[in-house]
Amino acid sequence: MDWDSEALPLLRAVAQALEANDGEAVSDNRVNAQLEQPLEEAGLDRRLGELHKSDLIEGPTINERAAPVWISLTGRGRQLVSGWPTEERGGGVSISGSTIGNLALRDITVNNLSVANFFEAWEQQVEELDAPPEEKREAREKLRMAKEFVTGAAGSAGGRLIYDAFPLLFG
Repeated sequence: MDWDSEALPLLRAVAQALEANDGEAVSDNRVNAQLEQPLEEAGLDRRLGELHKSDLIEGPTINERAAPVWISLTGRGRQLVSGWPTEERGGGVSISGSTIGNLALRDITVNNLSVANFFEAWEQQVEELDAPPEEKREAREKLRMAKEFVTGAAGSAGGRLIYDAFPLLFG
């Protein structure tokens, strides 16, 4: 399940359904009603089941259903929906375990390092690699996500410290 197009909108729909129900657990039908394009029952059950396995939603399950019968957000789910930083957030954009990430990061050298020129240099290194187009597309997407996360962090007091410490970490 894609995070941006499937998981996050569904998680937000859960939050909206809960809010409309005064914070009390809701059924999958109430969640589905909050989606721009409601899902068919099997698809909704499968996707909610994935959010449940990922510890983003909670509630009791019965029979063969993947999704909980009564749905609530976990603490981690609430953090992600509200935009609060979590320990895991950066993990979703890491490319250090991939061939592209390892090759691109290894060769980057930047003087007067800032967040902007770090990502610019990294993107340039990815473009120069001899790699299949689909791997480059994946690397570009992950770099975009990482850049959004790091630059978006500057909006909070703690995030601003991370943003300001960036050159110290890599310089």
